[in-house]
Amino acid sequence: MRIGEPGEPFVVFAYELHLQEIYERANSVLDRNSFDDLEKIIVQPTKDFLKGFFENYYRSNKLDENNTVIIEPNDNLYESFLAISLSFYDPFKIELFLNHQREIYPENNFESLVEHGVYDYMKWWFDFDNSDRHERIMKWVVEAKKNPIKRKTKQVQKLEWEGELSVLKKLSKRLWKAKFTKLQADFTKVFLEAKPTQWKREPEYLCYLLFRLRDQEKPLFKADKGKGHYKVASKYFYEDSGKLVKKNYIADTIHNITERNPQNYDHIRKEIDPIIAQVLSGK
Repeated sequence: MRIGEPGEPFVVFAYELHLQEIYERANSVLDRNSFDDLEKIIVQPTKDFLKGFFENYYRSNKLDENNTVIIEPNDNLYESFLAISLSFYDPFKIELFLNHQREIYPENNFESLVEHGVYDYMKWWFDFDNSDRHERIMKWVVEAKKNPIKRKTKQVQKLEWEGELSVLKKLSKRLWKAKFTKLQADFTKVFLEAKPTQWKREPEYLCYLLFRLRDQEKPLFKADKGKGHYKVASKYFYEDSGKLVKKNYIADTIHNITERNPQNYDHIRKEIDPIIAQVLSGK
């Protein structure tokens, strides 16, 4: 998920799953389509279903209705929003839309996802005649299967712990006790198992923590390729606000805390610095 804050510049590209656009397009189609008498009965229930579905997504992800939200393939509801979008998409642009989504989908089974997941959702959820869109989608699936995308396997970058293992385990335990992580071993697993974990408090704390771990005579962690340490770190932590996925968020936040506006972040330093000092002292 990509999130744009209200009032901030945010680029939305063609054929993306733009949440607000999907909702507005669906309601527009429902308002203007010439349904027969039987289908008119389901227009309001369909609107109610969509309203509840979108509101629940905003609420569960703690999003503001003024946020610009782009749904990406790693989202748990990507398949669902793809189905909703296609159910009301301009029929003449469906092929272009699916081509774009196929390009950004990280695996080689996008055609199957559309055929056996998205298509079925469209049929189950929306009880009006959508045969034109259905036909165009399945034609696309048939053609796409004839021309599979051959993706190069990307090597996933990892974080490597450079300090003593005992320090990492003590740090992981302290972060858990302070309610930064859900489980005691979560922070440890990021470095030892390359397992992403949830950061449960404000992301600014994580940014400063990562800075302090690097700001040692010998940095305590690094990216396995020796560069882009904070960029790689952003891929291993996720949190409710979605800030960590923004480009350069960690580096920019560290600059704010340490140089640009340090007076605004005293509360963060007062909580993180003692934790670092204690685990490094061996206590």
